[in-house]
Amino acid sequence: MNRNRQFLTQAYYQRMIVQLDASRAYWEDKVLAEDFPGQGETLRAQTVKDELFFALLLKYTAGEPPERLVESLVRYVDALEEYQKRLANNEQEPSISPLSIEHELSQYEEFIQVVSLCILLFRKDLLLRVLALTDNAGYEGDDLVYESIVARVVERGRCDDGWYHPHYSMLIQAMDCVTDGDQVAATRCLSEYCEAWYEGFEHTNVPWFDTHSWMTDHDGAYFGYWAFEAGAYAYLFGIEDSQVSSMVYPRDLVAYARSHKPTGTGQ
Repeated sequence: MNRNRQFLTQAYYQRMIVQLDASRAYWEDKVLAEDFPGQGETLRAQTVKDELFFALLLKYTAGEPPERLVESLVRYVDALEEYQKRLANNEQEPSISPLSIEHELSQYEEFIQVVSLCILLFRKDLLLRVLALTDNAGYEGDDLVYESIVARVVERGRCDDGWYHPHYSMLIQAMDCVTDGDQVAATRCLSEYCEAWYEGFEHTNVPWFDTHSWMTDHDGAYFGYWAFEAGAYAYLFGIEDSQVSSMVYPRDLVAYARSHKPTGTGQ
């Protein structure tokens, strides 16, 4: 059962998904105040990117089929690339990353969620586009957490042993347990990661923490709480997950990936 769905009403979902899906059209002709030329366009592109990401999360929370998730994932990646172009123009830094994955935990989580969705939905083409944005900014090979799963799908260079955020350490432990042949310990690490995932963001700047507590049928910012990266680790490293009971674990998406795994691919 998708326990994230317990917070949704049909009225809330219908109202929010229409609004979020229409983000690009809504903001297209809006003029935003700016302190310097180009700032308004950058803020607009960032808003569209954020709202399309929220739409993607909300559709999964509501139980939409993978086909609809892929549609939203494509739109998000398009918006992420557009935001990078605007940001690069403003900052006069062509290779700037649209997500500060090294310094901002909330932006790293968005990044690894998207990377994981690309993997679980078998969109290697989108994964390569997302990675290009951070690789060009100099992040390639620095973070073992995301490089560990990416390297099982696409060819990568050497990766350092460190990672940016301690929040993800238990995933590395789960992977190490698989390498050591201890599947029981791997499952335990995966479960512990998921159980601690939500609380780990309590004192950060993520925009979604505790949003389920104040949503109404007509307003809110709740889109679901999902550790998609835990699902990617379980899928790619073959971790047994029947005992992982946390509501943030995307069990049905992992089951989808396992049952639809293409033949003759790295996934």
